[in-house]
Amino acid sequence: MNTTYLKKFGVKATGTAPYDGWTGNQNQNLYGKELTQAIRQDLQKVLCEGERPLKKSGISVRKGRGGYTTSLYITVKADRHSDIIATDEEIRGRVIDSMRHGRRNWVGATFGIYWEDYRSRPDEEQRQIENETADAVLASIKGDVNISSYHIDKEEILSDFGKQVFKACKQVVNAYNSDHSDIMTDYFDRGIYDNYGLRVV
Repeated sequence: MNTTYLKKFGVKATGTAPYDGWTGNQNQNLYGKELTQAIRQDLQKVLCEGERPLKKSGISVRKGRGGYTTSLYITVKADRHSDIIATDEEIRGRVIDSMRHGRRNWVGATFGIYWEDYRSRPDEEQRQIENETADAVLASIKGDVNISSYHIDKEEILSDFGKQVFKACKQVVNAYNSDHSDIMTDYFDRGIYDNYGLRVV
């Protein structure tokens, strides 16, 4: 496993799976409670013992119900103004930049305006819609916020440190995961379907 993010947290190699170069090769048949406990313990090693430690109580791992696959929900708890969340100014700039470069389909105060409609309006109206959209994104940073495991780098509300936190979470989970999926044929075969969230308190 690439330990770039682990090193940034000041965690040294220990010889256990998340740190010794394995990916999805734990050689342990862990399910249910044992799996969530093992992943929680490794997440705590990575996130709570580094140079910028998080609180152990702020890391939650729970298993979804039903089916033959394992769904895990990994949640990191953070204060609204913690260093996991970007500053309001950074978020506002990212939102407006994503709009101007066509990376956001729906915009406006209620995300009810399609991007092409916004771009067809006069400059003054566009600026107003940009500000309304940024305000709406800032207002949405409360409670449980979903973090896409596929687009962590594009998450507008995360600081650079916050992105490292969730990438480290994903690396730890992948040490327990297997993935034989083929997106070219829409074939999905994974040991763990991981979901990430930020709980803003």
